[in-house]
Amino acid sequence: MELMITTGKIVPKLQVEHGLVVDRVYTGSFMTSFLLGFSISIMKADPVILQQLHAPTKAPYWPVAADGW
Repeated sequence: MELMITTGKIVPKLQVEHGLVVDRVYTGSFMTSFLLGFSISIMKADPVILQQLHAPTKAPYWPVAADGW
């Protein structure tokens, strides 16, 4: 719940205050640690990179996982 609240506050700031076009947002536990908190990663992406982000993968916990090991 905290990650969704944080995302809901940060995305509009990126768009309005910094003029960024937010095309994709991935929110979740992608890497665990014993520390409390969150991280934000921002990258410039073209259509090819966006297509690759949505390609099936066997990477654990990635939002577009395919059946695999």
